[in-house]
Formats: sequence, structure tokens, C-alpha cells
Amino acid sequence: MNLAAIYQPLLIIAAALAGIGLGYVTDFREAAAHVITPALMALLYVVFLSADGGQLRAAFRNVRFTVSALAVNFLWTPIFCYGLGLLFFHESMDMQIGLMMLLVTPCTDWYLVFTAQARGNTLLGASLLPLNLTLQILLLPVCLALFYGDTIRMTDAEIVRSTLFVLLLPLGLAACSRLLRRFIPRIAYCVTFLCRWSDNAQLFFLMTAVLAMFAADSSALFAHPILFADMLLVMLIFFAVNYALVRRLGVWLRFREADLTALHFTTLARNSPLALAIAAAAFPDRPLTILALIIGPLIELPVLALIAQRIRRMRQ
Repeated sequence: MNLAAIYQPLLIIAAALAGIGLGYVTDFREAAAHVITPALMALLYVVFLSADGGQLRAAFRNVRFTVSALAVNFLWTPIFCYGLGLLFFHESMDMQIGLMMLLVTPCTDWYLVFTAQARGNTLLGASLLPLNLTLQILLLPVCLALFYGDTIRMTDAEIVRSTLFVLLLPLGLAACSRLLRRFIPRIAYCVTFLCRWSDNAQLFFLMTAVLAMFAADSSALFAHPILFADMLLVMLIFFAVNYALVRRLGVWLRFREADLTALHFTTLARNSPLALAIAAAAFPDRPLTILALIIGPLIELPVLALIAQRIRRMRQ
């Protein structure tokens, strides 16, 4: 792993603090709102471009691992998240929606970094990437409609339209890039370069989006400082409960330690860039929803780094 991957949590925190500073002392916050969605879409383009769709077959071959991950991510986690939202944010529907969007979208990128740091089965974890990505796109509107359908006043057509714009445009561009590289050498060179440096490119666009989001919402952060403490408590409960649940599940199913490590991170890491991209397009009038999704990664990334260190020490 390169230094950027190792110090990713610190770099993202630095980008967030820089965004808060810029938004507070300059007028950048007005322009920052127009940077968020393009930066997140560029991030998703790199993710789609470097993803290997053939890994989907490998996920189905390891039935126990795949079923366990899907059950935790798409059956248990939405119910658990809904309960956490009611318990801690019963007075704020926007925060409940933001928490749901954050926790029901499994990560499709940096969870592999932490799996590698903990010396887990990275290839097995990567085999779930296309399946997790497909299911969260399909099931996120279902979860929102199921738990908050009478409150958010958002039609299925709006959710689909926002999802198509934010997700399918980068996906379509990635597919076109893969196709055209067979015929146009310059595109082939660019695609190869991006795939080779995909981790750094993803980190760059993620830091850009985080900086812009914190700059655009710096006033909301200062207006609601207690929300960070609330989100910290909720996220720590989520990580502790899901870590213990997956550990027991892995022991019961007799997973190898490397496979169990991969299961830990695919059920703990969340896909905040995707959720943020959808929220920015679908809920522009709900700043607290977007704020919850901004705060989430600040808590998540350092905690995942600590969990990776703990698992590595346990294995040693």
C-alpha cells in the first residue's frame, strides 16, 4: 500500500478541517456547493472504471460468506439503523434519513484498504464489490420508502431520477471508456493510467468532495455542534454491535480468520460518497440529512483504522 492509502483517514480529516476553515473565513462556501456532485461523480467514475464485474461469479461460489454479508448488510443493518434513528434522533427526521442513507450502503472502495491492513482475504472481500454496489442502488429507495415513505414526500420517480443521474452517468462513462480503449490508443492510455492510480485518484476526488461539502455546510456545522457528539455515539454503537455480531457469526460458521476479517470490513465500512451523491441530488432542501452524511466518514475512517490494528494484533 502507498502512503496515501495508509494515511487516508488523516488526509480526509485534514480536508474536512480545511473545508470548515475556508467556508468560515472566505466566500468559498458559495462556490463549494457546485463542486460536490461533480467531484463525487468523478469518484464514482474511477470506482466503476477499476471494478471487475467478473468478480461477481466468485462471490456466488463462496455461498456462506456471500449470504452472511448480504444478511448483515441488507436485512439486519436497515432494521438496526431505523431503531438507532428513533432512539437518538426522534426529534429530527432529517437526521434519521441521513443515518439510514449512510448505514444501509456498504462501502465499495476503502473497505479493501482496511481489509489489507488487517491482513484479511482482500480478494474475497473484493468479490462482493459489484454485488454490494448493485443491491444498494436497488434497495436504498426501497428502504427510504419502507421506513420514511409518509414523511419524506418524495416520489419513486424522483429517487430513480436522482439515482440515474448520479450513478448511471459515471457507470455509462466508465463502460464507454472500457469499450473505446479497444479502438482509440489515447483513451486506452488514459484508462490504464487511471486504473493503475485508481486508489490515489479516488482519494483525491474524495478529499475534494469532503473539502467542498464541509465548506458549503460550515455554517450548519457551527449551528449544530451537538450533532457531531450524537453521531459519534450512534456510530460507535453501530460499529461495536456489528463487530460483535459478525465475530460471533464467523465463529459459528467456522470462517478462516482471513475470511472473517474480510466479512468484518464489508459489514462495517459504509459507502458515504454514494449516499452523499444521492442525497445532494435528492434532498437539497434537507441540510441536516447531508450534514449527517458528512459527519459519518469523519468518525468511520479513524474507527476502521483502529479496528484494523486490533484485528491484526489479535491474529499475531
